[in-house]
Amino acid sequence: MTKETKQYGHIEKEGPWAGEYMSTSYGMFSESGDILVEGIVFEAKKYNHSWGLVFDQLITLAKNKKYGEATDTMVRELVFDTIGYSDDTPFYI
Repeated sequence: MTKETKQYGHIEKEGPWAGEYMSTSYGMFSESGDILVEGIVFEAKKYNHSWGLVFDQLITLAKNKKYGEATDTMVRELVFDTIGYSDDTPFYI
């Protein structure tokens, strides 16, 4: 077995990334980061939040050094797509 499966990703067991968390959900660098981003996604879907509000929440999360990647393009794209914004919603704001 080369990885330890987690709910949001896995921990590599061998190779150059041994011991590192690899997200399979929102692209965060830790499982706690993926859990926090999932909370933003669930809230946005439940309350029909605008992309601007969601992006602001990701910016706020990224202010914590532990979750600085929350505004990385990959994370934002995964959040945007998971929430299901239409093609009419501008991604870059």
